[in-house]
Amino acid sequence: MSSKEGTKERLLTFINYLRIRKSEFERRCKLSNGYINSIKGDIGVQKLMNMTRAFPQLNPYWVATGNGDMLIPVADSFMSEDETHPEQSTCHSLLSKDANDDKYEAVMRILTQIQKREEANQESINRLQEALKIKEDQINRLLNLVDKLNYNISVSSMES
Repeated sequence: MSSKEGTKERLLTFINYLRIRKSEFERRCKLSNGYINSIKGDIGVQKLMNMTRAFPQLNPYWVATGNGDMLIPVADSFMSEDETHPEQSTCHSLLSKDANDDKYEAVMRILTQIQKREEANQESINRLQEALKIKEDQINRLLNLVDKLNYNISVSSMES
């Protein structure tokens, strides 16, 4: 999936892969009813953490950025017979919350750092775009002056 697609579209792709309803996904992730439909941009770290706890095979980096694979391989030893097939999975999380809190926290810290870096990059881009617009305006004013000077020179040479 393209990184240009938004978080909402990536989550819908994952939900479709699971072959479950959005409401079931929201319930398992402890999200409010209609949350998926209400997503306009990025989602918060806590929401992403809830999703990866409910669905450990979901790659949080992919959800956040669109880069990488949608799925993280989950060891078969952690999965029951039903959970190896997402369309038949139960409502239980594949991994225990307590055993993986440190891992989730580390992933979430990394994702938060990435998000902050992307925000800082966007601010830099915005500043550079402003500076570029100012420079373009200056160039346009100079070109107008050159055009006026050329016109004046051509009129003067015609009068002579």
